[in-house]
Amino acid sequence: MRKYPILGCEYPILGYGALMDAPDHSREAVARIGRNIAAHRQRQGPKGMSQEALAEKMRAAGWDVWRQSTVGKVEAAQRDLNAAEFADIARILGTTMDRLTWAQGEDAEHLAAGGALTRLRQAAEEAAWAVARLHAARAAARRASSDAARSSYPRVRSVAGAIDGELGDATLRNVLAEAWARWDHMRSGG
Repeated sequence: MRKYPILGCEYPILGYGALMDAPDHSREAVARIGRNIAAHRQRQGPKGMSQEALAEKMRAAGWDVWRQSTVGKVEAAQRDLNAAEFADIARILGTTMDRLTWAQGEDAEHLAAGGALTRLRQAAEEAAWAVARLHAARAAARRASSDAARSSYPRVRSVAGAIDGELGDATLRNVLAEAWARWDHMRSGG
């Protein structure tokens, strides 16, 4: 097997065997890479590149053990793929290693839908905590206003009125109205 002095190893980083015990999302990423290699290979030239042709190019690049079955196993995520092999496959297919990791087609739509669901859940959670913080701040402000109103210092007593005014403005109803106004502004491109 060919050595790469910059990479310094032949450690398998991608493939079924290397990630057999990895979390599902890691195995899915390896399967996606295999599908992307197959898709890029099939888009080579007017008739695509066969698995055997890719194996021949890999052998020409110094990977003596590469055969058609090797390509098939990589595309099916049933064979480990080390970083140097991955780099050569990307070069042969005229793409980048990064591009071979990107989701496409159904994978991309599934990731987008899952991402939207995650963002929705996070936003709802953040909103719930924001409402809880608003209620806690209002309770603390009511106590502070009461304490300030009983103060022997005129300047402190004057703050009680400001707190009471802000308590009238900082209601959940007013906050929701402001949120809707901001949403309308965002939707209008502002």
